[in-house]
Amino acid sequence: MSGVKIDVNIQKACHDFHAFYVNKAMKKITLSILVLISSLAFLKAEVIPVTLVTGRGEGSPDGVPSSYTVPAGKVLIVESVQYQNSGGSLGIPDQLSVKFRETFDNASLSRSVFIDLGANRSFQQHYFDTPIRLKAGSALQSNRIQGFYIWRGLLADRDDLFAKLDVQLDETKVEGSRLMANAKVSSPRPYRLKVESSSDLKTFAKDESAIVTSSPNPKLARVSVATEEKDEKYLRVVAQVRR
Repeated sequence: MSGVKIDVNIQKACHDFHAFYVNKAMKKITLSILVLISSLAFLKAEVIPVTLVTGRGEGSPDGVPSSYTVPAGKVLIVESVQYQNSGGSLGIPDQLSVKFRETFDNASLSRSVFIDLGANRSFQQHYFDTPIRLKAGSALQSNRIQGFYIWRGLLADRDDLFAKLDVQLDETKVEGSRLMANAKVSSPRPYRLKVESSSDLKTFAKDESAIVTSSPNPKLARVSVATEEKDEKYLRVVAQVRR
């Protein structure tokens, strides 16, 4: 590649992230690409879609539990709920609410929490404006004495809510006073890109000049930062799972 050099010493020093380096020595921009293998490698935490059922009494199928408790080390993200009644005498309610059992982080309490979903009709699926996140030990419960609830959402490893995805930077170039690169993310899952820069490879901070442009490909974005009047500038991009 013409005009591009590999700085081996810097490459050894930065083995834990993908980065790019701009050198302005002698008033001439030289782009040094550091093709690095991330020590974080690939996201290994587990996220699976789940459909859960809770119910009780007449109108609830045999064998359906009255509650579901979130397992240790997991977070349940509840996106929607639907109420059904298979022949129960109370039928389908015009108004629906749901019931959770939660523990509080700032008090030694465990309480039932109710959320009103408003008007209801047969087979209606209610979506939460903001998904409900239930930590380990919390529970889905059956609010009504008849029928059953169908809950849909995601069951995730607790650490996955803040997991980092692998990012690779390539197709770098300098246009005017900006350093540009493609950021390729290891997963199409929703994420946020954090763009940081450093002048010494020791301390990185958010780059206020950063511009991130999305693309039709959910795994690809274009990032750019100002090169500024500095002899050296290092860039790294971190992708974090968004919930």
